[in-house]
Amino acid sequence: MLDLGANVDCDSTMLVQFAVMGAVLAEEVVGIKNPRVALLNIGEEETKGLDSIREASLMLKTVPTINYIGYLEANELLTGKTDVLVCDGFTGNVTLKTMEGVVRMFLSLLKSQGEGKKRSWWLLLLKRWLQKSLTRRFSHLNPDQYNGACLLGLRGTVIKKSWCGQSASICSRD
Repeated sequence: MLDLGANVDCDSTMLVQFAVMGAVLAEEVVGIKNPRVALLNIGEEETKGLDSIREASLMLKTVPTINYIGYLEANELLTGKTDVLVCDGFTGNVTLKTMEGVVRMFLSLLKSQGEGKKRSWWLLLLKRWLQKSLTRRFSHLNPDQYNGACLLGLRGTVIKKSWCGQSASICSRD
């Protein structure tokens, strides 16, 4: 997802540039062939959203090197429908921090379930399985494990670390 907060107010040209940079990163670094690019919006209809988003959509449709799939709504963030999600920095930052908070809250709820109470063996087994499964599935959203974002479009490598993660997160190699 880009932008995650570096550019709070973006015009349509910036959003298209983010899409191009994100697609190149996804293909060249992550290894995704022909990555699917979408714009985060409040609806899938062409008439919805800010002017900058609608204009960026029209522009992206004309870029032959981008596999632009259209708009993606927030309720589809974790569905895997897109490889590169583009939005302005304000929206991206709020989205990222909301997802981090939800993951932390959910993992905390899982850990606290059953503490101090006698539970049947199958509930404990289900809890353990869910905890491992969900931790594995959403670990990339845990700021205590991965706490840095690449700043793209610069002449060097810059990784910005958020203040909210644990100090050990800067050393993660995954």
